[in-house]
This record gives sequence, structure tokens and C-alpha cells, in this order.
Amino acid sequence: MNVFNKYVWLVNTLRRKRGATLEELRNEWYDSDLNVDHTELSPRTLNRWKNDVEDIFGIIIECNPAKRYQYYIANGDALDEDQTISWMLHTITISNVIEEFKGEKDKIILDRVPSGEEYLIPLLIAIKSRNQVEITYHRFQEEYPREPKKVNPLCVRLFDKRWYLVVQIPESPSEYRTLALDRIVDFRQTEVKFDYPQDFNAAEYFADVYGISVGYEKYPPCKVQLKINKEQRPYTRALPLHPSQAETETNENYSMFEYYLCPTPDFARAILPFAKNIEVIEPLALRRKVLGMALDILKTYKNKENTNPNEEME
Repeated sequence: MNVFNKYVWLVNTLRRKRGATLEELRNEWYDSDLNVDHTELSPRTLNRWKNDVEDIFGIIIECNPAKRYQYYIANGDALDEDQTISWMLHTITISNVIEEFKGEKDKIILDRVPSGEEYLIPLLIAIKSRNQVEITYHRFQEEYPREPKKVNPLCVRLFDKRWYLVVQIPESPSEYRTLALDRIVDFRQTEVKFDYPQDFNAAEYFADVYGISVGYEKYPPCKVQLKINKEQRPYTRALPLHPSQAETETNENYSMFEYYLCPTPDFARAILPFAKNIEVIEPLALRRKVLGMALDILKTYKNKENTNPNEEME
């Protein structure tokens, strides 16, 4: 079993029980399906896991003598606010659940993520150790892969079921590029060290964009206003289109939502499937872009024979 699964089990057990004594943790661990050998949880092992959890996840586990020497998570609020740690815990937790219910794994349906995940851990190691990597990249639009190139790996991002890597070009330190991991055909970590750019912040880098569309000077960030009807409104509330989303007006039939972001074609494409329920109010350029995309779809289907938009699917 992956050692990370044990750490996540410990964190989730303490969160679920809101603290637990060594004896309670021992009983929980002994009965866990993750403990295939039914080994006992010794104080020494617990202390090692506790230290590793703090080193890897930044989660501090302390013991309270005043409450029967209960172990508890001391920085729970910080844990909830850290999106990266929350994602890591959630991902490994799902893996643990699948492991515990492997007899029912045919009842668990997951979306496939394109290849490239095999590079994720090596890339994270290279980012942490500040080692340049050499990547051979093959864009969809090109017939052959490009020549191998050495780059400085800065951060990774998961978006729309694909992993992406932001790199810095060593010969041009102010130039950053975003690469899809599933388009990497060869990879190796070099021995060359690099200085992480002091002015680069991963969260700020993507703050004003939808997805990974960074570097479009043609689309500077601005206020975006959407009118969303009552059918689509609860879904938008539950799954915001962007972190800057704010519901500024609400009535029986619709709500107005405002954003501050770059109105790129990617954002227009995200809105398009819901165009019946979402209307772009501003900026005008984004409204025209969505309209143009809708008209292109109409042209595609309008020229087909036997197409009745009012006919229901059989």
C-alpha cells in the first residue's frame, strides 16, 4: 500500500472523530481494510506518521493531555483554506475508499484522465529540488515532436481533466509557457539547478484567466457580467465559473453574476454549451464572440438534410 494512504487515513480519522486517543486509533487501524496484515499501531509508528504528515502536508497533529491524551489536528482552519492540500487529501481519500470497496469497484465509474500522469511525480520532485528538466513535446497541430528542450519547471495545474505544467525558458527568464502533460513524449530530470523566479506566484499567474489561457494581451482582464436564468442559477452557484464570481442581483427569474477575468475564447467556449440559459451582458466583445460561435453551430446544422430542431430524440 502507498505510504501516503496511511497518512491520509490518520488525518481523516482525526477529522471524522474530532480527536482520538492512541487506543481509539489502534482499534480503528486494526479494523481498517487498508491494514491488510492487521498490524498494531504502535506509539512509535504513530509518532512517525504524525511527523511525516506535518512535513508533507503541513498538517500539525498534537496531543492534549487534558483530554485523555487525545490526538487532534491543531491547524484545521489552515487545512480547509489550502486548496492544494485539500485536493491531495481528497484524491488519496478517494483512492482509499476504492481500495476498501474493491469488491464493488465495478460500481465506481471514474472519468479517464489522458496519459501524462506518469510524469506528474517526477515533475513535482524536479520543482521541489529546483532541477531543470528536458522535455520532448508534441503539439496536436504538428506532425512531428519538437526537439528536446531544457526548461525550468515552476508549477502544475489540473484543469478540465488534463494536467498542465508551467515552465520558464532559461534563455529568456521572463518567458513562461504552459505545456499539457499528455503531449510530453519524453522526459528526464537533469542535474542542472535553477533559481526559482522570485516574482512568480502560481496562484497569481492564473488568477485572472479561465483555465490555462495565460498570455493573451488581446484580452486584458475586465468586468464580465452574465445574466443566468433560474434553471441554470443553482448549478452556477454550486460550481462557480471562476473564483471571482459574485452574484450581484437576484430575482425570481434570473440572477446577475459578475467576474473579473480575461474574456478569452476559452471562457466563451465554456459559456457556449449553456447559451440558452446564460446571456453575456458585458463586455460587448465577449457577447459577440459567443454569438459568432452559436451562429457557426447553426450553419453546420442548418445545411444538413432532415434536421428539425423541434424534433425530439428517439
